[in-house]
Order: sequence, then structure tokens, then C-alpha cells
Amino acid sequence: MILLLLACTSRPELVVLSGTIFESDSEDLVVADAQVRVLDFALEEVDAVATDSEGGFAAQARFGSYVFLDLSADGYARTGFTGTVGMTDYAIPDGVLWMRTESELDALKSSFEGCPLLDQGGAVEGEILMALPQDGVMMKTFVETGWARVVADDGEEVEACYLDEDGVYDPEAVYTGPTGRFLIPGVSGKVQLWVGYDLGESPMYESYSTVFVPDGGVSSLYDSLWMPLPS
Repeated sequence: MILLLLACTSRPELVVLSGTIFESDSEDLVVADAQVRVLDFALEEVDAVATDSEGGFAAQARFGSYVFLDLSADGYARTGFTGTVGMTDYAIPDGVLWMRTESELDALKSSFEGCPLLDQGGAVEGEILMALPQDGVMMKTFVETGWARVVADDGEEVEACYLDEDGVYDPEAVYTGPTGRFLIPGVSGKVQLWVGYDLGESPMYESYSTVFVPDGGVSSLYDSLWMPLPS
């Protein structure tokens, strides 16, 4: 999930948001001619632009609230990003905005084959992480007892699907396991994402955030869902 801190322009209710859209986690490949729709908290369109030949764009967003980005391009999975806006124009750092190719999305779905609702609507997917001290430094670690669920505006809850140690969907799993990954299919629009982790049978931590999922698209949350250490 991205935090977008933006500022006023000549129109006091609007700010300018700029950035570059990359292909997957590549530092070199960009997505040219991608359509970028900027939505406010009510999911009303504030601006719509296209990326240039170098994957760059600049668009207006409403400050003082959430901003949702709906990204689409030929050959790529429709992708949603969520952030909040402040009071200054903001250039999103390189690598924050990215899109999977359609073949990569197919491979992701193949890993979760058998997960209920997999081919219905959009999906939230990602990994649950924790920073653990090791040899005097904090090491990125996957949380094996993490969990996730989505609560839609109508109150309906959708539980996550998880993988086994071989990276294959496990219908019996109730936690993220060694991969730390999860996928919640069959959701779209503005939803609440609840995540947390347990120790044994005892809940240790949970929190929620607002996430935007485009219709038929995906919201991918990597290197963003960090859990605090047990207290």
C-alpha cells in the first residue's frame, strides 16, 4: 500500500500526482500507454490520463482524503493502488507503481487453483511480514501464522486462501504458512482488509485498512503488510 503526500495547486481542492508505472518488479521495463484513472474516496473519477513512452504520468487528485488509482493496459492485469493525500504535490518513488502481465496473473491464479471464487471479480493478494532481530540487524521474515480477510461495504466477509510449503493452494490451511502469502478472490471496489497473526491459538495482533480493487483486477500488497513484534 502506498502513502501519497500531496499538495495544493491553482485549484485549492486538487493536487498533482506524478509517477512511473513499471512492469512487475523490474527496474527497467515500464508500461507505456497505460490508462490511469484517479478516484476519490467516493470512487468518483477526479482525473484520467495515459502514461507516456517512458511509463510516466501526471494527474490531479483530491487532497485531504484517500486516493485510488485504477491502472489498465493491453497485456497487463488491471491493477488498483490505494493511498492518502496531504497538502503538497507528490512524485511517487520509482518501483511503487507496477502491473503484472496477464501471463503472470495466470501463473498466480494457477498457484491458488481450487480457491473458491478464484475466477469471480477482483482479488487482493500479498504477503504478511515481520522484522525480526538477528545478529544486531532487523531481518525481513514471512509470518507463518498470519491471516487475512476482506469485509465489503455490505458487511460480507471473504476469507483468504493460503499456500503450502511448496507454493500450492492448501484448502485446509488457515494461516499464511512458510510463504507468508495470501489471496482473497471475488472482491472489488472499496473494501476493508483485515490482517493479523496468532501465536498458538492466541490472537496477537490485528488491524484493518481500506483497499481499492478494480472490477476484475487485483490489488497486490507486497512489502507493505508489516506486523509488530509480540509484546
